[in-house]
Amino acid sequence: LTVAIVVYPFLHESGHSIAAFAVGAEIKEFSILPVPYVMCNVAALTNWQQMIIGVAGVLFPLFISLIVPRRWFWSWYIRFLLMGISLLAFVISAATLILPNGVQLNPQDDMLQVADLWAGSPVSLTLILCVMCIATVIFISRDRPGRMICKRFGL
Repeated sequence: LTVAIVVYPFLHESGHSIAAFAVGAEIKEFSILPVPYVMCNVAALTNWQQMIIGVAGVLFPLFISLIVPRRWFWSWYIRFLLMGISLLAFVISAATLILPNGVQLNPQDDMLQVADLWAGSPVSLTLILCVMCIATVIFISRDRPGRMICKRFGL
């Protein structure tokens, strides 16, 4: 629960902040609780730079989960939870792009904002998200969660 409510949102918003800093945006506010958000001035940025900021929020937690060591059960478990939550974020973003405009799961979804800036078809952005879902499932399955849990609890 702590990973879902605090750790993932912190990493997600940190991803936006790091990307904003990297492309030269001015960060005005950063908040995690009660509602996580980053507010930055993107007026002078190109569409590509704004898209990088939007996508970084979803990719950064997955990147961090990939560098967390798997040696100890609890670090593996945090890695597993981050990957699972990242997978859920990819699925929700893809579903938000697929559903008709009146049926948005999350009107503030980063991918809706990226889709507005995307020069290509929204279908191509949805396909990229689907590929990210498949890659995340592969990363999760490579960690062999069933084996790790059985090993930890002596089953």
